[in-house]
Amino acid sequence: MRMLKVKLRNKALYIIVIDALIIFFIFLAIYLGNMINYENKSEIGKAEIFVKGIRSPQGLALDKYGRFFVQSGYDGKISIINKDGVANDYSYIKDYYGYGIDIDYWGNFIIAARQQVAVIDSNGEVLRIITGFKRIYDVVRGPNGSILVSDSDDNVIYSISSTDEVTVFAELGDKKTNTMPNATGICFDKNYKNLYAVNMYRGELYKISLTEGFKAENVEIIAANLQRPNYIDVDDQGNVFITCIGDNTIVRVNHNSIKELIDTKGKLSNPSGIVVSDINDKILYVGSKENNRIYKITLEANN
Repeated sequence: MRMLKVKLRNKALYIIVIDALIIFFIFLAIYLGNMINYENKSEIGKAEIFVKGIRSPQGLALDKYGRFFVQSGYDGKISIINKDGVANDYSYIKDYYGYGIDIDYWGNFIIAARQQVAVIDSNGEVLRIITGFKRIYDVVRGPNGSILVSDSDDNVIYSISSTDEVTVFAELGDKKTNTMPNATGICFDKNYKNLYAVNMYRGELYKISLTEGFKAENVEIIAANLQRPNYIDVDDQGNVFITCIGDNTIVRVNHNSIKELIDTKGKLSNPSGIVVSDINDKILYVGSKENNRIYKITLEANN
């Protein structure tokens, strides 16, 4: 009887060890698979803490003068950040916050406030409220006073005219077969020739080419297998930078659609908003929500 108990105990221990090894190799395969997804991992992102203490820094934006603003995803407070990383209170918008922000040509804040878009001046006065959406994730200013927004529940990019008329600008994927809607970050290139967008659940980056009349002409997937892509920005060379919360990384997709992992040495925790410096496109600013920090990331070759 004692021998039977020992055998059973050994068998149970054996099963536990085997299960643990299986789980280990599954995670190893996933990790290696993620690494294989990137064609180039030679870029180092030297990450240094730039700003501390802004709770859940979600929305990051530069105005036309290059001033850097951050909105807290916790309480809606907007801070202006100087060149030394010092944050000063700029505006407090407690009723309208949640996801991405941008700044229009007149210095007003465009805020993705869940089911609505709010345009608010620096004094916190509400200028416009546009409603009728399911869940607005990101916003970006367009030409001629227009605003583009991503609705993550519809997986649609909407255009809002200067008179608040809302129209469908582009759909990310076929609605009949698209079982994972989740449009998240959007941004224009510098000349308004292309709009870029990501779908978090599908892990895809889309390039939407635009006509001279500012209409969506073609929607194509230019990168896939991203790990829950969140927010994006683009530099003057057409490189798209993406924060990915699935593996706490930044990915760059170049104009040839080649994905390159930006190695930040594991410092990011739930990376959110991202902006490319208007002075030097080798410098990125990235919000890190879980540790309430904004990192300044300097790109340098790994020689």
